[in-house]
Amino acid sequence: MDRIGRLFKAAQMGDTDDLHSLIDEDELILSRSSLSDTADTALHIATLAGKLIFVEEVMARKSEAERPNADGFSPIHMASANGYAEIVRVFLSSDKQKMCHLRSGDGRTALHFAVITGSVDVISELIAAVPDCKNDLTAEGDSVFHLAVKNCQFEAFRRLVLMLKEINQQEMNEMLNAQDCNGNTILHLATSKKQHRIVKVLLGTDDAIAIDKVDVNLKNKNNLTALDMFDFPEKSTSEADANWKSIRRMLQDAGALQSQDIVILQHENPSVCFNCLPQKLRKYLSEQVSSFLTCELWLKLKREVKNSPSEMRSAVMVVAVLIATVTFQAVLSPPGGFQQPNDGQHSNGMAAISSDVVIFTALMLLNLVGFFSSIVMILMLLSGFPLKLLLRIAVLATTGSFLITIFYIGPTKLIVPFTVAMIMAAIVLLQVLLFIVWLGRRFVNFGSCCGASIIENNDGV
Repeated sequence: MDRIGRLFKAAQMGDTDDLHSLIDEDELILSRSSLSDTADTALHIATLAGKLIFVEEVMARKSEAERPNADGFSPIHMASANGYAEIVRVFLSSDKQKMCHLRSGDGRTALHFAVITGSVDVISELIAAVPDCKNDLTAEGDSVFHLAVKNCQFEAFRRLVLMLKEINQQEMNEMLNAQDCNGNTILHLATSKKQHRIVKVLLGTDDAIAIDKVDVNLKNKNNLTALDMFDFPEKSTSEADANWKSIRRMLQDAGALQSQDIVILQHENPSVCFNCLPQKLRKYLSEQVSSFLTCELWLKLKREVKNSPSEMRSAVMVVAVLIATVTFQAVLSPPGGFQQPNDGQHSNGMAAISSDVVIFTALMLLNLVGFFSSIVMILMLLSGFPLKLLLRIAVLATTGSFLITIFYIGPTKLIVPFTVAMIMAAIVLLQVLLFIVWLGRRFVNFGSCCGASIIENNDGV
């Protein structure tokens, strides 16, 4: 075996005595090995084998830590990927700035390799030596957090969060909301990969790793939010489905919306959208809109209806119709009946109970709550029904009739039911117009389909 072969064998075995013998025979043996036609140098081989003392001996005589092999990997990349924290520390002692930012042939740094393989001790060494190495992105635009989630490395993710939180929490928050080349945030990736623990950390509900909640409604380049990722499930198992549902529930509790439900706030400049505003301002505006318009509650109810089984929806519809019927009947036949005309004067159908204003008001208020709650349930359950516009018109017309009847049998003047009638008539008329537009579109589509069929038949003839 020639000297170069002996050197490589000594590097693989970590035999420093043989290394010293070879150097005594040829002081330039390390330089000559770099000129050989092999893919790796002695330092590459010793690093890959994890031979710390041999690496220290070579580095003390000739630093080759930044030299890539045929695959584009330098020794520090190999040490980081394999979790050799002490060897990484030796390389950092030569030139820590250069070593931490040194890129492999495919554009990755030592920290990237450590995160991909979950080498938490190496992560600590690199960030402690050069904190700004955390900002280096891969050629695909992935940050260290993206890499941790894509490779399912929770411990690496946890170590990054804890260390970067101490260095600069605001900068860490920006990194957690950062998007890759496809526009995916860390939350998008963690949701799609069903990484429950990472999602919990990102939503700020993990007591052991307390951070601010990330922006849950950012969209990727496909216009999808994190909650939209549930429309693309992976392989289904009972355990996976339970984890999937748990993540969905956490996102919804954190205020996550699907892209179709996100309302863009209007601005004097139409090009300025809600997601373009600073995070704190977005959070404040979202809370204000939710508190005043209860939009979030309405959307949550819609999702609850959408995700419930059809049998359950049918049962709820039966109960809602029954409640609406009972409450309407209570207005048509109020307790005690109606007042009888006295001295030939008609009492305009006033209920007998209306003479006691307090009791009448309390009864009608409770009746209104029951009736309108059931009507809201019916309207929400009608979203998947055929001819839902016609059904909606019927429900609203019945509601108008209900309100007019209440005011008519109560101790009120004629102007009140007339006003209510006009308002309800306007609402019903609007629904009728929407139905006519919908019917017109269906007619146009039907005509287009018929025309296409006629052309195809003529072509066939």
